[in-house]
Amino acid sequence: MILLALVIPATLGFLSTRFLLRKSPLPYSWLLSSVMAFPLGLGICSLVLFWSYVIANGFGRSLTLLVLIVLFIIAMGLQIKASWGRPSPISLHPGPVLGNIFNALNPKTNSRTSLFRNWAITLAALLFVYLFLHYTYYFIGKVVWNIYGGWDARYFWNLKAKFYFRVPAEWKGMFNPILDWAHPDYPLLLPGAVAWGWITAGKELLIWPPIVDYAFFCSLCFLVIWYLSAHVSWWNGLLAGCYLLTVHMFRFWSTTQYADIPLTFFFTSAAILLLLAIRSKDKHLFLFSGLLAGLSAWTKNEGLFFVLWLGLTGAAILLRSRSMTRQEKKSMILYFLGGLLVPLATVVFAKVVLGVKGGEYIGSGRNLSDYIRLLFFDAAKTKFIALCFLVFKSTYSQWQGLWILFLAGLLAGNRDRFKDYRWIFAVLIAGIELGYFVILHVSPNDPKLQVETSLMRLMMHGAALAMVFTFEAIGPLFRAQRKSDPVLSPG
Repeated sequence: MILLALVIPATLGFLSTRFLLRKSPLPYSWLLSSVMAFPLGLGICSLVLFWSYVIANGFGRSLTLLVLIVLFIIAMGLQIKASWGRPSPISLHPGPVLGNIFNALNPKTNSRTSLFRNWAITLAALLFVYLFLHYTYYFIGKVVWNIYGGWDARYFWNLKAKFYFRVPAEWKGMFNPILDWAHPDYPLLLPGAVAWGWITAGKELLIWPPIVDYAFFCSLCFLVIWYLSAHVSWWNGLLAGCYLLTVHMFRFWSTTQYADIPLTFFFTSAAILLLLAIRSKDKHLFLFSGLLAGLSAWTKNEGLFFVLWLGLTGAAILLRSRSMTRQEKKSMILYFLGGLLVPLATVVFAKVVLGVKGGEYIGSGRNLSDYIRLLFFDAAKTKFIALCFLVFKSTYSQWQGLWILFLAGLLAGNRDRFKDYRWIFAVLIAGIELGYFVILHVSPNDPKLQVETSLMRLMMHGAALAMVFTFEAIGPLFRAQRKSDPVLSPG
């Protein structure tokens, strides 16, 4: 039953990704489809589950399964239609990584440079396999001793999944203001993903939430590898994957069943696809990026800020572009908004129609002058928060120097580090953290408590983007493209 709970969303996500990428000139698009399969599939299952319960209440489970079967048939039909008449993609070529490994072992390699490159990729691949197995061992050890996850997992995310599973007719109880300590207004992607596995299995399997955790982290790791391998070099991508597996912040929080790793995945994937959409002027990538940004808002409230920053960044670039007509710009924006529509509308519906009235910000009784005073006229709080940002980012035991390397990439990376819209990553990271900096000022909670419980995790949301930018900026010994090559090659 666990296998079925895994296969259905993964297959649905893979087919959906293949359809969205059918005309996109992305290198190794099959790898990207595999990376996106499980997170996207779980996001779709979560949305379907929520709306099925809204429409059918106690019969939400049955409607969810029916809708997913229909979506699966549609996705399969679209995939068959898209591939009809095309030559078979099956090839006996060993693939880019295996090909370099075979070449490294081949004494007839043409040049010393290619021999060195092939051996570098071989060693990087072997190191990645070792670190991946080491992380898996670490993950299992943590999960065995803490199968229920951290405090937020027990009393936020998995608690709401139990409302879905245990009493379908009373599922709206998760929005009851009596449960204010469980934040009834939080988005529901992770509870829906957990409930999906339980519903499929027919019981509350303790192992399912950790499986969701593990799958999201692995997807994040392979997403970083895919982007850097496709647009820089395989050696660079594998090395970044190795580094990601050693960063304590990612390792530890991937075992807690919190929503921060899924949020980091959707932030990173939406930003990468927006960058590639702008480079290639592919409206389907704009649609895909909007969908992933919307899923970030359906994951945590912080995703709403990300949607704003991502949308403003993309719109500003399109409006300033001179290589596209007004109609093309309009089409790109509409496709992005189209991808954003369903998950964002779901968030709004859950908060406005079902969510609790009032809250920490909207409906809290504070007016604009209160927020201005907290933001601009409390120097002691500003100094405290700024010092916490500085100290936390420079803590080597948590980040293994990631933010220091990111700063080095910004200031002293290669000359092309901001070309081809790579600066988007840096701008989005700055926007994400500026938003958190503001929130810490205006939060009604004690700033010390807020910093202790959440600041380090908030920094993680943009950390994968920082890693991608850093490895592309400082990098690479072997680039995939020369200046004369196109930015994107068919794949």
